[in-house]
Amino acid sequence: MSNRPFVVVAVGMLAEARIAGRDGCVRAVAGGGDCTFLSAAIERAADRNAIGIVSFGIAGGLAPQAKPGGDCKTKEQKPP
Repeated sequence: MSNRPFVVVAVGMLAEARIAGRDGCVRAVAGGGDCTFLSAAIERAADRNAIGIVSFGIAGGLAPQAKPGGDCKTKEQKPP
């Protein structure tokens, strides 16, 4: 695995992960409907030189309270 910075793309389905993961600067993690698993996978990926996290896919939303297109956080910021 490279030490290059990358973006974590959180998805629900493996098909979405394959689409998002086509770019070399992306590490896609699929939750498969399991929020606990997805959260842990995001944390593991983010601890490995990630520069951002994006939610992608047909279900949308990493958090029910998050609005589409908003609520960007930096690595130093903590979610509400």
